[in-house]
Amino acid sequence: MSDSTQNPGGISPDSGTATKAGGGRARALRPARGLPPGVWETWEDERLLDQRLCDLRLQLRHSPVEPLIRQVLKELRAKGLRFRPHFWIADDWFTPDGVPGVAIPFYVVHPRLARIEQSFMLEVEGGTPEWGLRILRHEVGHAIQDRNNDRALANRTRLVRISAITERIGVAAMIASPLCSAFGGPGLTLLVFLVGFLSVAGQAIVHLVTLPVEWDASFGKAMPILERGGYLPPDDLPQARRILTACALTYAAASLVGLLNVARWLRVLIR
Repeated sequence: MSDSTQNPGGISPDSGTATKAGGGRARALRPARGLPPGVWETWEDERLLDQRLCDLRLQLRHSPVEPLIRQVLKELRAKGLRFRPHFWIADDWFTPDGVPGVAIPFYVVHPRLARIEQSFMLEVEGGTPEWGLRILRHEVGHAIQDRNNDRALANRTRLVRISAITERIGVAAMIASPLCSAFGGPGLTLLVFLVGFLSVAGQAIVHLVTLPVEWDASFGKAMPILERGGYLPPDDLPQARRILTACALTYAAASLVGLLNVARWLRVLIR
């Protein structure tokens, strides 16, 4: 199944009306396009994987994820938050920069697609109600940050985009390095190594910038909300703090790994 083609249509569960991926209500409900599930849900995996996502008639309405969306919206209302994010079907969980909403992967929208995801990836991310709710709450938090023009998050998003480009360049350089060393001479070989070094350094910088953002998300935002909002019994708060600490420290570990990679590349360049 092509993962480059996203289905931009979604629903606003609060009202039951169609929405556009970029936010805002559609002017009119367009007729559903594509093959209905009754046609393709019995197909073999190979045949189904040949289809584009937009060729399958997928809807959030009446899907397994719709009750989870309604639950998250109910929680927002209960806390007096007027923010109503949009939801649509895509190829992964994510919150686009500049869009007040959450993309939901196609494989949690229909059980047949979930089975394919399980067979290839050995798990279905967000495939249980508890797991799906955790991810939705997390992504809605990012959508709120985006709506509030969180500067730290915006800087991190820009760096991630740049780092993704440099990583691709670095991979291409590494693939080409044997040919460069064999036919290009020492100058071209050094250039290739520098490109790879900059790629690794870019990843390290992203992790270093992400660390304070995630630490603030855990202890500047999430923990105070849990303490003041009465979401957890008091006896569970220490465990929640330990979990949030572990989550934030994963970025610290990634930063250390990135710095070690930079040091390794420096040793290669010095030689």
